[in-house]
Amino acid sequence: HNDQQCGQRHFLIFMMMLGMFNIYAIRSNLSITVLPMSCSFGWSHVEQGQLLSAFFWGFILLQVVGGLLAQRIGGKVVFGGSVLMTAATSILLPLASTGKLTQEGVNCKCPVAMNPSGENWCIVGGAYLHGASCVTLPACSSDGNFSWVVALRVATGVFESLAAPSVLTMLSFWGSRYEYSFMNAVVNSGTALGNAVALPVSSWMVTQSGRWGGWPSTFYFFSFLSFAWAIVWFWPGIISSMPETHRMISKRELDNIVTNRVTRQMTNCWEVPWRKMLSCPMSWAIFAAHFCAGWAVNMFVTFLPMFVHDRFGMDLTKTGAIVCVMWLAEVVVEQGAGAYVDKKIQAGYGRGFMRKVVQCMVFLPQAVMIVACSYCSNGTLVVCLLIMAVALQGLNASGYGT
Repeated sequence: HNDQQCGQRHFLIFMMMLGMFNIYAIRSNLSITVLPMSCSFGWSHVEQGQLLSAFFWGFILLQVVGGLLAQRIGGKVVFGGSVLMTAATSILLPLASTGKLTQEGVNCKCPVAMNPSGENWCIVGGAYLHGASCVTLPACSSDGNFSWVVALRVATGVFESLAAPSVLTMLSFWGSRYEYSFMNAVVNSGTALGNAVALPVSSWMVTQSGRWGGWPSTFYFFSFLSFAWAIVWFWPGIISSMPETHRMISKRELDNIVTNRVTRQMTNCWEVPWRKMLSCPMSWAIFAAHFCAGWAVNMFVTFLPMFVHDRFGMDLTKTGAIVCVMWLAEVVVEQGAGAYVDKKIQAGYGRGFMRKVVQCMVFLPQAVMIVACSYCSNGTLVVCLLIMAVALQGLNASGYGT
């Protein structure tokens, strides 16, 4: 009942994983760049919070619409368009914030309120640095266009909100009931890999001076990666929204998918059983699980680098390395859990039972670890607790995510 041979579905989930990698890299790099940007423009902690949360103001808007669009016009167009437009809004951000493409030649020290742990931080040749040399520099001026940056981050959230629903729609057509947990885990690992790569790479790039360094370079780099991915994704004949319309899929693979999948195509919102869904306890259980997991992952992505930087006064290179380990740990857990749950389901374990067990393994220990971090003063212990808490996020793809 399960064709283990590699086929077009495996290339599809690989490309979807890379797509998720790109948009999450673009999404998370602001968690690093907000620090040198705030130094340059004198943004307060309140403004930093508003800027970091602006993404989510847009992200909530098109979740349902994304799924319906993917059903109607195809997940390939919706997901590809989501990645492409997310990159477009990101690449415009440096120009919109300063009216310039780079920070080359900028030399100033951060406001006193921006100096964590009493250290001196500054911008030297566009690079975000700290040390005694910062003391003699003039103070940075507030010349950043905060409103435009917020607007672009809202737009980034709007376009990225189309990604997850379109991915799930495509997986429902391409994934058999015996492979869905694994396929979903592979695709979702792109989100953790995007964070794992973007945060240390961004941390290094913002500390580099010159035309190709500084915080603007992070937006250009990950945007260009997304543009390159889009060329492959939209190349004729390579990707298809459904296996039935793929030009190169084998008959064996197609028969295996069609025979073992459970899905139904809907073309408008009236076909969704809204009343039955909203009155079903299982729907609310999934909603609650998704809410809690979403709160945790978005808190980790958005505020964890700033927490480590401000709490322990670490430079951004060390901060990025620590956060990278956390997200790599999630990838390992995610892949192992996806394969394990699929095997247990094939062995006869109930799908609902396995989901409940896995979800409890995420939330209960993670809640204890997050609370413990707020009372712990030992930096090493806090980092270890955070690594374990983030790693447990990888179980979500095999819990409510399936």
